[in-house]
Amino acid sequence: SNFNYLAKLETKISKFLNLGNMHSCAPIIANFIKSPLVNKADILIIANRYQKSSIKHISSFIESIQTDRKKIILTNNFPRFIDPHTLIELNKKLSVTQINKKFFEYQDKNVYLINKLLKEISNKTNIVYFDKYSLICNKYLSYCDVQLPNKNLLFRDADHLSIDGYNFLGDKLQNILFHNLF
Repeated sequence: SNFNYLAKLETKISKFLNLGNMHSCAPIIANFIKSPLVNKADILIIANRYQKSSIKHISSFIESIQTDRKKIILTNNFPRFIDPHTLIELNKKLSVTQINKKFFEYQDKNVYLINKLLKEISNKTNIVYFDKYSLICNKYLSYCDVQLPNKNLLFRDADHLSIDGYNFLGDKLQNILFHNLF
């Protein structure tokens, strides 16, 4: 099935980006570029849980898949936090707003630096940059949506969304798409 093929392809590309050795993955990338799904696609979305070690290979990967007929979108990382349940337990007297400000304060600062590098890569390679981080955190307000007013959490651990998190993002994306269409 296409889903199984995509899962295998995603695993291969993730390994390529995380291994740090582009030469060992050259055959995998060649097969990826020739695959029917890639050839039929008008848009390719590059998404990963980027690490500092993988950043240096993203530009060359983009160049290897860039053609005039394909639109490429590079996404950044979602924020990463200390365990949400632990932070809430340690601050249970705080309001939801205060807790969400704590999440901003205690987020993994490396994610912000990695995302900044990804933005630079998208500018340099002239591709679309989709900022997933800003769907959760607002750096100007020093605030991250992690706990909802009903006390449910958007994350089930440091960086995996919960069902509520997926619903929250779905609603946000639907609003963004709706406003961009009209």
